[in-house]
Amino acid sequence: RALERVRLVLDAQKDPQAAGDVSHSYEDKYNLTECMINTALASQINCLSVLGLGSEQLKKLATWSDVSAVSFRFVCNETVVYDREEKKEVESPTKSVTEIGVGALRTSITSKVTTTVVEHFWKYSVTYELFAFRGIGETEADRIPLVSRVANAELKTSSKNSTPCYVHSGACDVNITTLIKSLDPATLEPRVKIDRSSTKCKTPRRNPEVEEIMQYFRKIRDWMSTVVRHILCVFSVPTRPDRVDLSTVDVNAIFNPVIPVLDERSSEGADSTAAAGASSQALLSKLSSELLPRQSATLGVGDMNLLLQEELRTLTEQREQIFERFPTAEAAIGSSRDATVFIALSHCNNVCARWEASMAYVEDMLRKQLVAAIGKEVSPTDFAEYMRFHNQKMFGEAYAPTPFSFAVRRSSQHSPEGTLALEEISTKATSSSTSTSSSSSSTPPVQPVVSMAAHGVATSSTEPSEGAMKFALGASVEVTFGGDRYLHGVLQHQFSGQSGSKWSLSARAKQFSSMIVLVGRISSATTFDPKYAAIIQNKDELTIPLELSTIPTPKEFKEAISSLSPEQQAFAKSFRSMQLESTLFGILVIHIKPQLEKVLNLPDNSLTKEIKLTQDLMQLFIKYQIPSDLLSFDPATKTGSEPATAVERLLAVKDHVAAMMEMLKEAKDEQLSEKRMEAEYVEPISPELSECCSEEDSRLAPCFGDDMDECEDLCMEFSAPPAPVRRSGFSAMVKSAVKDATSAMKHYSSKSFEAKEGCQRLSSPSRSIPRSNSKSSTPTAKAPGQPQQQQQERQQQGQQPSSSATSSGQQQEQQKPGGNKQPSEQNQEEQQSSVGGAAGSGATAAFEARDYTEVPQELNRRFDELDTDSALRPTIINVGEAWTKRFQKSLLSKAEERTLNNDEIKDEKAAAFDLLDALTKSGAIPIDHAALHVVVAATHCFDKTVTESVVQDNLNPIERVERSSLIMASTIHALPAQGLLKNGHLDRVKAASPQLFLEDGRPEN
Repeated sequence: RALERVRLVLDAQKDPQAAGDVSHSYEDKYNLTECMINTALASQINCLSVLGLGSEQLKKLATWSDVSAVSFRFVCNETVVYDREEKKEVESPTKSVTEIGVGALRTSITSKVTTTVVEHFWKYSVTYELFAFRGIGETEADRIPLVSRVANAELKTSSKNSTPCYVHSGACDVNITTLIKSLDPATLEPRVKIDRSSTKCKTPRRNPEVEEIMQYFRKIRDWMSTVVRHILCVFSVPTRPDRVDLSTVDVNAIFNPVIPVLDERSSEGADSTAAAGASSQALLSKLSSELLPRQSATLGVGDMNLLLQEELRTLTEQREQIFERFPTAEAAIGSSRDATVFIALSHCNNVCARWEASMAYVEDMLRKQLVAAIGKEVSPTDFAEYMRFHNQKMFGEAYAPTPFSFAVRRSSQHSPEGTLALEEISTKATSSSTSTSSSSSSTPPVQPVVSMAAHGVATSSTEPSEGAMKFALGASVEVTFGGDRYLHGVLQHQFSGQSGSKWSLSARAKQFSSMIVLVGRISSATTFDPKYAAIIQNKDELTIPLELSTIPTPKEFKEAISSLSPEQQAFAKSFRSMQLESTLFGILVIHIKPQLEKVLNLPDNSLTKEIKLTQDLMQLFIKYQIPSDLLSFDPATKTGSEPATAVERLLAVKDHVAAMMEMLKEAKDEQLSEKRMEAEYVEPISPELSECCSEEDSRLAPCFGDDMDECEDLCMEFSAPPAPVRRSGFSAMVKSAVKDATSAMKHYSSKSFEAKEGCQRLSSPSRSIPRSNSKSSTPTAKAPGQPQQQQQERQQQGQQPSSSATSSGQQQEQQKPGGNKQPSEQNQEEQQSSVGGAAGSGATAAFEARDYTEVPQELNRRFDELDTDSALRPTIINVGEAWTKRFQKSLLSKAEERTLNNDEIKDEKAAAFDLLDALTKSGAIPIDHAALHVVVAATHCFDKTVTESVVQDNLNPIERVERSSLIMASTIHALPAQGLLKNGHLDRVKAASPQLFLEDGRPEN
C-alpha cells in the first residue's frame, strides 16, 4: 500500500520497488540508509513545525547545541476542586388525573410528582506546556516555548464522595541534541553521512552514525508516547455529552515518507526535480541536493523532497479537519489545539517506528542474500566441519590438525590392541537446504575431535632430561614410565554461547587384548597425576563424558583486576595460574602384555599368542593379588652355564601359574567340603541320600578344575528346581556352596556386574576356547596335580609341550641371531625402533624433554599479544559422571551396556592400580610401552551466531579462527607461523593477520 502511494506521488518515469526486489550494489545499501536517516530527521522537523517550531527558533537551537545540550520538556498539571452543591426540583414527566363527583356535580384533580435532586459541581483545570530549553532551562532566556495551554471546565457529579476524573500531573524531558546537530545551521537541511572508513563501521546498519540516531529515536519515541498519553487523558474528561472523540482522527491517513525503495532507473527525471524545487518551499527542512550521488539505485533528492511535501500536505489536511470538528475556544477542554498536538506527535512516532523497521529490513536483506548464496543457515556444526576442511588446505602436511583417534599398538610390527579416541557428539545435526531424509537416524553423529599434535618418544630412564615421567599409585609407590609423548592443541568454536558439540573419551579393546587407561592432570614437568583409571580388555568399550568450561581471556582478566589492590591482584593471579595449569588434560595408555613379559623375565612377544596364560596371570594379579615373584622366571634356578632359552623361560612361568591355580583349586575344594559338613551337621541325611549327594559332589568337581564348559552345564542344572527325592535344605546348601566357591573365580572385568544365580562361565574369553587334546595341550592345560618331574622328562626326551610356546620361542631365537639378550635390552631396542603406542599423525621430531606445565602460560601470553579481538578463552576439561561401559560376559554372548556409578568407577581405578602395582613390583620396574596424551584446549568465542557475526559485525569468522589456530599451532610445535603454512596461503594469511609474523610474535623454543 505504501509503495503504491509512492508511485502516485512520483513521476511516471520512476519505477520504485522494494529494495530487496531490485538489483543493486553493496554501496547502494549505504546510500539507502543515509537517505532514510535524513528523510526521517527532516520529517520530524516538519512535524514539529506544526506545533510552532520555526526556522528562527531552529537556528537558535543550533547555536545552543554548540555549547550545551538541547532538550524538549512537556509539563502537565491537572486539578479538580469541589465547587458547590445545588438542589433543584425535577417534575415527573407523567401526570395523575382524579375525577370526583356528587350527584350531577363532577370535577377532576390533576397532580404531578416532584423530586428534589442534589448536584455537586467541580472545577477542573488543566495546564500543560511544551518548550525547548538548553542546559537545565534555569531562566526564561534559556527556553523557547512551542505549545502552551490553559483550559477550564465545570464537571458535575451526583455524589460528593466521588471525583469526576483522575488527574495526571508531571514533567518529562528528552534530549534532542542529536537532531539539532544533524542539521546544517544555515539551510536547516539534515546532513548525516556514514563514515565508511571508520574501524567501527561494520555494515550499513551497524555503524556509529546509525547507532546514535537509533538511540535518539528510541528516546524521543518514549517521550512522545508519554505526551500523547497526557493528551488522551485530557480528552477523557467528561465535559459534555456531545464532545468530539479523538477516534475520529485518522493518524494513518498522513503519508509516511520513510520507505526502503530503490529504482533501477538511476537517473533522476528533470520534471520531478523542478516540481520538487517549486513545491518544497513550504518545507521547513528538506534534503540537500549534495546528499546522494547521481549514479545510484536510490531515489533522487528531488523525489525524496516530493515525498516530504506529500507528508506535509496530508498532515495539513488532517489539521484542517481537526479545526472543523473540535472546538477552537482557547479555554475549551479537548480543543483543536489539543488534537493538533496529538496528531503531530503520533505521526512523528510512526515515522520513527518506520525508520527502525527500515533499518531492520536493510540488515535482513543482507541475511537473506547470504543464506541464498550458501543455500542454508550455517550452524556451529557446519562451521566446524568447514574449518576441518580448511585446515587441511592451509597447514603443511606435517602440521595439519588430525583426528584424535589412535590405534593402541605395541609397535609397527604388532596388531593394535584397541583404540583411544577423543570424540565430539553433535548436539544439532546439520540440516539440508532442500530436503531431509525421513529415514535418517535419530542418533547424533559422533566424530573424533581434531587436534594439532606434536609427537615425541621418551625413554623409561629415571633421568628427567630424557623425558621420563612418573605417577603415584599410593603414598609410597611411584611408577616411572617412558614411551610416546603427544602434545595436543584443540581449538573449539562457540557461537552465541553454543559450541554445537559435546566431548567424550572413548577407549575400545579388541578380543584377547588389554590395556590400562589413566586420566588425570599434569601436575609438574615430570609428574602425571591420575584421577581415574580402568582396565580395558576383551572387546570392552568405555565412554567417559567430558565437560568443557572456559575462563576469561587474558585481556578480560587484566581489565578485571586493574582497579584492585596489590594484595587482591596477587590473589587473583595465583588463582588464575592454577586455572591455567588445570587446562592440561592428561591421558596415559599402558600396554599390559609387554609389562607382563618384563615383570616375569620373559623375552619380548612371549605372551603374544599365550591367550589363556595371559588371562590367568591377570586374574592372579588383579583378584588374588599374587606377588609377581611367585610367578616370574628366576635365572638362579637354571642349571648349567648356558642362559635359559625363550621356551624354558615360558615353560617355567607356566609351571608356576599351574601350581598357583592348583593351590587355589584345593582351597576352593576345602571350602566346599566345609559347607557340606555344616549342612550335614544342621540336617542329618539318610544313607541313600548321602550316596546321592556324594555322586552329586563328584559331578561338581569340574567347577573347580579347568573344564568350564561342563561346569556351566552343571550350574544350569542347579538353577532348576530340586528333585522331589532330595531334601530342599541340603540342596540349597550345596547351591550356596557352589555359588560362593565359583564367585571367587570370576575375572575382574565381570566383577562390577550382577552375576546370575548359580555358577556362570568366567568372563575371561579363554574360558570359552574349545579344549585341545592331551597331545597338543599346553602345560597350563595339563591335568591338575601332574608332577613337575614328568614335564622335565618330556623336555629331556625332546618332546615339545606346547606348539604355540615352541613356535614362539623359535621365532624369538630366529629374530635374535646375536644370541639371547636380556628382556630389558630387548624392550629398549623395541621401544627405540617402534612407531609408538599409537598409530596417529602429528609432527614427530627428535625428542627433547618439555615441561608441559609451561604450555598454558605460553599460550596465555600469546593470546594476550596476538588475539586482538580478545576472543580466545583457555578451556578446562573435566571428567563427567555418567560413564558407560559396553562389554561381553563371554566370547559368544551379546554385548551389553550399562552406566557405572561412583562406587563402580572407584572399583575400576582400584583394580587398575592393583594390576599396575604387580606389573611394576610396586614401582621398582619402569614402564616402557606407554603413550601419554596431553591435551590443552582453547575456545574462540563469538557473541553472536555464525550468520549474525557475518551480517551484523561484517567479519569473516574463518579468518578469526584461522588466526587462533595458528597461535595455538605455533605454540604446540614451537615453530613460527610461516613454517606451518603451505606456500599458497602464506601471503593471504599475512594480509589478514600480520601480527602473527612479527619477530616478537614468534614463540620461544
